[in-house]
Amino acid sequence: MEITCHENNLPLLSKLLKILGHGYIRHFPNQSAYRLVIYNPQGLLAIVSLVNGYFRTPKIEALYCLILWLNSHTGSNIERLAADISPLSENAWLAGFSDADSNFYIRTTEKAFNPDTGKWSKSRIACRFTIEQRIIEPKSLGLTEPFMLQIANFFGVKLATSTHNSPPREYWYINVSAFANVQLVINYFDIIL
Repeated sequence: MEITCHENNLPLLSKLLKILGHGYIRHFPNQSAYRLVIYNPQGLLAIVSLVNGYFRTPKIEALYCLILWLNSHTGSNIERLAADISPLSENAWLAGFSDADSNFYIRTTEKAFNPDTGKWSKSRIACRFTIEQRIIEPKSLGLTEPFMLQIANFFGVKLATSTHNSPPREYWYINVSAFANVQLVINYFDIIL
């Protein structure tokens, strides 16, 4: 198992290595990245004990495969816990998911004079929070709609679709831009973080 992150997150990887007590960290300077590498069964058991029961996405299938392998190769009897369906407000899952798969935008527009109309435009500030996920998770072929719909409902917006070319792929898309909904995003991250 490998966990890769930007160089700025080395303290986080070091802390995780200390908690797990297994593995090593490799530096990839050309990619500005570090990678925590864990391949021994004891380290994998430690990771499973930390994350089992907290997955919400189709990637839970990869965790189940790891649990089956560990049970058959180490004599363990790890239960495959169901996907987490607890309210998003009760834990930091969405914060971690957002760190990897979301964008925060802030756009400012200066007050400007339009010579064609002879009028001044208003200065504005626009805030937006977006999340995009493939409709079908490529490795497990699992559907991402259930957890994306939960996130959309949590922030009071509709779940939309978008398509990206080369090759064409369909994505679920969440766009939070109305002031009241942006306030929900701010409130969530203020409480969680």
